Amino acid sequence: MRRSPRHAGLRVRRQVDVKRVIFAVEGTLDEFAARMLACSVAQVPASMTAVIDLTEAAPISGGSLAVFARMFAAGRRVRLLGVGEEHYGLLALRALAA
Repeated sequence: MRRSPRHAGLRVRRQVDVKRVIFAVEGTLDEFAARMLACSVAQVPASMTAVIDLTEAAPISGGSLAVFARMFAAGRRVRLLGVGEEHYGLLALRALAA
C-alpha cells in the first residue's frame, strides 16, 4: 500500500510540445484542495489537455469525488493517470475520460 502524506500536495508540469498540463496529486485530496484543483484545470486553455496524475494520491471520496465529477461534466479535456483499485470511486470517471 502507498504511503501518502496527510494533506494533499500538488505538482504542476506544463508540456507545451504535447499540449498538456499535468497535475500530480500527492496524499489526501480534501474538498478544498479538490476545488483548487478544479479551478486550476478550468484555467487550462481549451486547446490543451489537463492530465490529473493520481499515482501518489490517497483514495478520493465524498465532496472531493463530487468536485471531480463536475470537472468532467464541464466538458474540458481531462485525462486521469494512476487510477488503481484504491480509487474505486473514480473508476467510472476514468471510463468517461477515455
